Amino acid sequence: MSLTSLKLSVKQNTRAANVIRQALYSIFLKGASLLIAFLYVPLLLNYLDSEKYGIWLTVLTITNWVSVFDVGLGNGLRNKLGTALATGDKELSRIYISTTYALVGMLTLAFLLLFNLLNYYIPWNKVLNTSFVSVEELYLLTSIAISVTILRFFVQLVGVIFIAHQMSSKNDLILTLSSMISLLTVFIISKVLPPGNILVLSLAITLVPVLLYVLFSLLAFSDRFKDIRPSARYVRIGYSRALLSLSGRFFIVQVTALVVYASANVVVANLFGPKEVIVYNTAFTIFNATIMMMALCLSPVWSSVTDAYALKDFTYLKKTLRRLNYLALLLSAGVLLLLGISNFIFDIWLKGKVIIPFMLSSSMAFYAIIYMFQAPYSIFINGMGKMKITSRLAIISIAVYLAAAIVLSKLLNSSAGVILAIALCGLISLVIERIQVKKLLNNTATGIWNK
Repeated sequence: MSLTSLKLSVKQNTRAANVIRQALYSIFLKGASLLIAFLYVPLLLNYLDSEKYGIWLTVLTITNWVSVFDVGLGNGLRNKLGTALATGDKELSRIYISTTYALVGMLTLAFLLLFNLLNYYIPWNKVLNTSFVSVEELYLLTSIAISVTILRFFVQLVGVIFIAHQMSSKNDLILTLSSMISLLTVFIISKVLPPGNILVLSLAITLVPVLLYVLFSLLAFSDRFKDIRPSARYVRIGYSRALLSLSGRFFIVQVTALVVYASANVVVANLFGPKEVIVYNTAFTIFNATIMMMALCLSPVWSSVTDAYALKDFTYLKKTLRRLNYLALLLSAGVLLLLGISNFIFDIWLKGKVIIPFMLSSSMAFYAIIYMFQAPYSIFINGMGKMKITSRLAIISIAVYLAAAIVLSKLLNSSAGVILAIALCGLISLVIERIQVKKLLNNTATGIWNK
């Protein structure tokens, strides 16, 4: 074996071992986060009454929508930085980091200014459909929650840098610690302040992650990332075009996912009424557990694909894809097992309060299986940065989803039609993305397949 082959073999083994290690850490941290989320519900219900808790959940949903509007710059940096790190180019790494911080900083300031100018004129009592909380309190609540969420665009970039260094568990650690500290803070608030103070609560829950990201940024850039810390001297406007081009494609995909998944409940409610939303979401919760497992396993793969593709290590990429397909088969078997015992689980869990039709459960299982096989190809395309087809496909998917959701729901007379429409979009993506990845791995991709 030549020295070059030996080095490549060592690199492949190190990369593969790190992916497994990061995935295991992420699964552990995600498990801890789920436990914290479980503890949150009774604590918040006790401190807030049901009306205010409902308002808080709705505002939280809005902040989740807002969090998408970083124009995809985080994912753009993830790929560009990953490629620069793979080739050992520290100066280029610092240029991309500094330029992204400058762009996101300007974006953050612009969004903060625009939102706070417009927020006063938004009739939040009508948007949230409540008269229980005063207009002034709703204004302050949304000002706090949404402004802090916008601020996160800037401070959470250190998490992207950790991920680009193939240390995704570090970002998961920040999020888990944020949840733990927020839970503890809310518990203290519930003991020392009168119940129902939703403003203090929102400040505690939204501000903790921001402060932790700031702390980790200071620690990382004074130690591990000292050589690539952002600096005004390394901001290069000329590099922003490449960043924004790739980021824009990621942004289209992010918005599409938001539209499809966020609108599912709206479509179900309009076609079958609000009670069916409970049935739909309950069924989705069970089968989403398997999807989350796959997502956690794939979390560290993206950056390892970026690294391997930059080095043209096609042997590693093909081996990784093959392993992920085996994982998809294994988890799909788990989905089928879950489907077989789903009625038993629902009976124990829900005690007959909500009845889940087997057609809906079967449709959820079908969607989960499609996801298992599609997700690895999506991760490979994301990691390689070949997003042109995916971004165009995403726009088409919105129209396909909405049309299919309405038609299938009416044909089946069931909310199963909605999840089947999502599965249909996933199936179309699976076919096209599989073709593209095969072309890229065989080095035969040309034209739009290589963009």
